[in-house]
Amino acid sequence: MKKATCPICLRHLGDGKWIGHANYKDRAHIHIYEAWCPDCHIQLRRSIAGREDSGWTGPSEDVSRIQEYLDEEALAAVSTKLSRYPALFARWEREFVGVRRPSDKIARYVSEHDERTALAVIRGNVVITTFSTLTSL
Repeated sequence: MKKATCPICLRHLGDGKWIGHANYKDRAHIHIYEAWCPDCHIQLRRSIAGREDSGWTGPSEDVSRIQEYLDEEALAAVSTKLSRYPALFARWEREFVGVRRPSDKIARYVSEHDERTALAVIRGNVVITTFSTLTSL
């Protein structure tokens, strides 16, 4: 199996961890793997379906869908909005705010699947993580 490599620091992360699979009647089963880079705080994923292999990829949002970059005041407003929902706020703190570094940018972008907006942490030119809810952020 191809070893995971972080796209930012190029650190080798081993084989990753098998996290599950999906069974389909009319096509090959999909097996999903994850690996974590402790230096860059980025989650990588890999999907294997029969002979098709996605390779190791990080969160991939098309930068052409970015609407705007958020300043600290706008980010605080999102935190305040999410704090009304304890479980969602905990996920926000852990999976989004917790991986952010001082030099990272926060971008609002239009979701690939519908017209909702979501947020992304961008480090350099790489999307580190994304955060979306059932409504626009």
